[in-house]
Amino acid sequence: MIFSSVGNAPQPFRRMVEAVDELAGVIGEEIVIQSGNTQYAFKHARAIPFLEHEEMERLLREASVVILQGGWGTIAEALALGKRVISIPRRVGTEHNHPQEEVVRELEKMGCLIGCYEEKDLPALYEKALTFHPLPLKKGEAAGTINAYIDALPAKEPKKIYCISSHGGHLHELTCAVSGVKGAFSWCTHKTKATKASFAGRKHHFILDPGTNKFKFLVNAIQAFWYLIQERPDIVISTGAGIAIPTMLLAKLLFRSKLIFIESAANVVAPSKTGRFMYKYADLFLTQWEGLSGCFPKAVFVGVL
Repeated sequence: MIFSSVGNAPQPFRRMVEAVDELAGVIGEEIVIQSGNTQYAFKHARAIPFLEHEEMERLLREASVVILQGGWGTIAEALALGKRVISIPRRVGTEHNHPQEEVVRELEKMGCLIGCYEEKDLPALYEKALTFHPLPLKKGEAAGTINAYIDALPAKEPKKIYCISSHGGHLHELTCAVSGVKGAFSWCTHKTKATKASFAGRKHHFILDPGTNKFKFLVNAIQAFWYLIQERPDIVISTGAGIAIPTMLLAKLLFRSKLIFIESAANVVAPSKTGRFMYKYADLFLTQWEGLSGCFPKAVFVGVL
């Protein structure tokens, strides 16, 4: 079985689902595709719009080849399982708000996956994937750096830590970053079926993802203020994106919270807009690729999470 996923982005990714469906019509293996918000009449592949995370993990484990968009979260999970990955990056603007191609090209250069930049090349790249032996991605570690920073703060145990990020890849990175960090945690992210299931039983809040909408940004800020009054965190940790900006600024201004920002692994050589903005305010700024050291000279490099 081949598993494919276009992720949960609000923008459709029609050229990828068409290419995957056409591939399903010419090979002798079943393709299951998580089609997200892309409306398409599939002829050959078995499409499921959205999956619970546990089901997606099962399909990843069982797949012989994985065909994914260029979002970091699912790629990271597939690489951790040692899967043969073909990645088709979304294009900025019509297909996604953030660039995906630079991380796909970097991982391809490292021998971790196969990049597909023109969907017409997918059949040939699938044949290549059948004998492809991916190199493991060396994993970074942020907990040691974060714990050392926390230990240097004035004594108060345990520290109240508030983690906020977008869902998907940003949330995956944030979860990895704080694994092993000492403190009393609460969480905040965008509400989806996956995040509802993931945070069941954990202290959390759901907040509106404003995107580029100014009215939604105001609503996000009001929600952020209300949640911060309830939590009064000592430290706020985030991987972005824009969903976290009001929370981090209000926390620093009103509650004197310390801010820790981790630039997303999706940004290899050029910083994200959120990263550029938060660099001025973060008390500790971490990067996952050494290529960003010139953009953030005071940042601490921790490796890919």
